[in-house]
Amino acid sequence: MSCPYDDGSGVAPHPISAESRKIDASNVDLVPIPQVPTHLFGLLGNLPDMDPSFQLKSIWRLADLYGPIYNLKLHKDLVVVSSQKFVNEVCDEGRFEKVISPVLGQLRALLGDGLFTAYPHEKNWWKAHRTLVPAFGPLGM
Repeated sequence: MSCPYDDGSGVAPHPISAESRKIDASNVDLVPIPQVPTHLFGLLGNLPDMDPSFQLKSIWRLADLYGPIYNLKLHKDLVVVSSQKFVNEVCDEGRFEKVISPVLGQLRALLGDGLFTAYPHEKNWWKAHRTLVPAFGPLGM
């Protein structure tokens, strides 16, 4: 199954970066993410679809049935991305920006501009980000 948003470049269009890549987002047909049917009127969600002894096999089986991107209802709603191409797309930091929640905005008055309370364009956020990223990267783990 191919991505319904693929324009041939290998990168799915995103509303934020559509202007920078000169993609007309109005021509993109949005296709809903497939939802695995729930059990017992939605009370059990997709729990019966999961094999308790090997959950990953259940994820692979559902990916074969519903494609590389699908919704799964377990404890809460999950969007499963099972293709390396789409995982790379989701992990692209250039598409996302950190948002300060109202609670962190109030803590900012007390704590100042640190990693969690600074806005992404501030100098201290970049310092903290560059310091912590190597510790949580593959080599740090």
